[in-house]
Amino acid sequence: MGFVFELDEQRSWNPSYNVGWVYVEQLRTLERLFGLRSGVEYTAKETLRLDLPVLQRFVDWVLRVLPTIEERALLVLVAGCCQVTIALLDKAAGQTTKAPPGYEWLVEAARNLQV
Repeated sequence: MGFVFELDEQRSWNPSYNVGWVYVEQLRTLERLFGLRSGVEYTAKETLRLDLPVLQRFVDWVLRVLPTIEERALLVLVAGCCQVTIALLDKAAGQTTKAPPGYEWLVEAARNLQV
């Protein structure tokens, strides 16, 4: 059995257990790193819901911080988690996130994810 991310009343993303676990762990790490909540919260074991306003603030913050990250390895790690987060946010909110200049590739990669 995998994880369930409830996007709204009718739609969800159901990744495998390993994908869901790694993604949630990455989010929690970024929450601690940046000192803010992501808006992805457990409602039951392996079931999570998206608080869209909180998730939007989290994505906006990460996109503002990305251009300031000087360590290439950290940039790659943050960007990978951010891609999945943008894909979830955009699908749930019916929007297209705008990337900061030079980071359009990140939003394009998120658009190509199957969530």
